[in-house]
This record gives sequence, C-alpha cells and structure tokens, in this order.
Amino acid sequence: LLLLDHQMPGLDGMTLAKRIKGDPALRETTLLLLTSVDRLPSPAEQATAGLAGAMTKPLRQSRLFDAIVDALHGPPGAVGPTR
Repeated sequence: LLLLDHQMPGLDGMTLAKRIKGDPALRETTLLLLTSVDRLPSPAEQATAGLAGAMTKPLRQSRLFDAIVDALHGPPGAVGPTR
C-alpha cells in the first residue's frame, strides 16, 4: 500500500501513480491519493492512474483506516471520494 500526496515538489501524485503502475516490479502496489485540492480526480482519471481511490485532506483517522481496508480488500475503485 502506498499513500501518495497529490501535490509534491517536481512531480504530482497522479504522474507518480502512472509511473508506479508502469513499472513491472511495482504495478501490483495498491495506491491511494490524498489531496488538499478541492477537486478530486474523476473516477476515470483515477482508473487511468491505477488508483484504488482518492480522498481530500484533512481526513479523520477512522476514514483513513476504512479507506485502507477498502483498498486492500475491496474491488478496484472500492474507495469512494471523501471530503
């Protein structure tokens, strides 16, 4: 499981997710995107980047826990958007 920040210096989380999914040694890694931006990537954008889900920060510890469980044990895209 890898938690990615959407806004990082020099590289955004969506681009990093695509690079990870493009690497044969890493492509099975489960990815969750955390962002402080008001607009979450659309479900289609998330699928293209290989994300299990995306959430806005700040988020409650219980919501993060639930999202991790859903991402690891649910079907692709099981983690719904949160605000």
